[in-house]
Amino acid sequence: MPPDMQTWLIVAAALAPTALAGIATLALRKWISEKIAQSVKHNYDAQLECVKFSFGQQSAMLAMAHRPMGDGVPGLLKSCSESIHALWKGMLEMRTRFPLVLAMLDITAAVDAGSRLAVGE
Repeated sequence: MPPDMQTWLIVAAALAPTALAGIATLALRKWISEKIAQSVKHNYDAQLECVKFSFGQQSAMLAMAHRPMGDGVPGLLKSCSESIHALWKGMLEMRTRFPLVLAMLDITAAVDAGSRLAVGE
């Protein structure tokens, strides 16, 4: 073997493991940096989901707080209004049927209320 060829074999034998070690180091470095980036992204995504969930709860509570009285209130107000209307209708009917009894009740209620006001109750 010529001396030139022998030198190239020695250089190639020295460079091959060095090049393989360099390529392995670069690949391992790339793999580790990707692993760290994915871990950090996963942690931030988990924290972001927690923040979104808490904001969702807070916005739901604010929406409930700003709602006038809830969804079932119009039906409740309607039934209360109908009840008061029925009571008033009964009161007017009693006045027409029993005028003296109600006049006595009105007088005693006024006297009772006056005495309570005088005493300060």
